[in-house]
Amino acid sequence: MTFSEDLLSVIASETYVIPPQSETVIPAKIKRNVQPGTIGLIESTARLAGHYELQGVAALVKVAKDESVPFRLINPTNKPVTLYKGDSLGTFSEAPSQKPMATLMSLLWEIATLYSLHNRSLMISQ
Repeated sequence: MTFSEDLLSVIASETYVIPPQSETVIPAKIKRNVQPGTIGLIESTARLAGHYELQGVAALVKVAKDESVPFRLINPTNKPVTLYKGDSLGTFSEAPSQKPMATLMSLLWEIATLYSLHNRSLMISQ
């Protein structure tokens, strides 16, 4: 699957305190307007690890009705870390149109079903 090369900035929508040695999901905002329901890939910036010592988790996400996206963070340190409203968290790249994806998934399902039936028929004939 090829994602859009147009990387959009993802920022903290509010100020959050990430507890020490924890994993949490915060609502984040994409700096440019993206339609609710749009699916894309979220990735963290190097600055997140370098400046805040936080690890962001790459994930396939869907833009919510309020135009927020879930952003998963891991704080491996022994101290709470504060992220401020507007801080850069990562990038969002839009997934290709969902119609071709649905067609691809349907085709893969058919192949898997045929493979399964073929294997079943081999087991019966043995």
